[in-house]
Amino acid sequence: MKQLLEIKPGVDVTEVLGVIKYIPQIPACLSGTALGGFPSHSIKTDEERIQNLIDVYEEYKQYTWIATEKLDGSSDTYFVYEDKFGVSSRNLTLKENDKNSFWKFARDNDVEEKMRDYMEACKLDALTLQGELIGNGIQKNKYKLDGLDVRFFRMFDPTKYEFFDYPTFIEDIKKMGLKTVPIICESMKLPDTVEECIAFADGRSQLYDTAREGVVFVALDAPIDRYQGRLSFKALSNKFILKHNE
Repeated sequence: MKQLLEIKPGVDVTEVLGVIKYIPQIPACLSGTALGGFPSHSIKTDEERIQNLIDVYEEYKQYTWIATEKLDGSSDTYFVYEDKFGVSSRNLTLKENDKNSFWKFARDNDVEEKMRDYMEACKLDALTLQGELIGNGIQKNKYKLDGLDVRFFRMFDPTKYEFFDYPTFIEDIKKMGLKTVPIICESMKLPDTVEECIAFADGRSQLYDTAREGVVFVALDAPIDRYQGRLSFKALSNKFILKHNE
């Protein structure tokens, strides 16, 4: 007879429970009918973590960066491609559904119309906007919003397959009547060490008095042919990870 494992805080029960990976249930407001995978004409929103860039950190220090707040929500993508408007979650393109929060925000805030007006003014054939959905029903709504909001963090040209430079993105998102993620610093050099960069990620959110999830750094002057014109990475807050939210 197997001896029962004494369960105490910190005890690893992975083998006992047979758990390999836990995937949280998707909230009903974010689920929907998938039309397919993430669109191939655009790029997923995942940023590389600073811990994976130790070997190139010294090289990165030569550039000037903009630092933005990494919000704890659900990433979404809005696109107009081949004259069709679409909405994607992190991994899937979603069929329109008025109960789905991604689509609800798009329709309530005229996202398609704003994108098409911008495309016409700039003579663009396609456009992708990517942001973080926050608010009611999203990650326990830690920013205490009344309703839904999307804070955009990048703009992409699917025809050229490249990102807009960040100053242009900030200016043009405002022209569309939409909002960017909070800007922590518009122009800065990276801290001397990776450890200091991670410590920089600690802080309070600009949206509500709660710990911020981290910081996304985007290079302003890196060679434009690298990574489709956008060199960026994220540093997560250790305090946030440890759930020291207050």
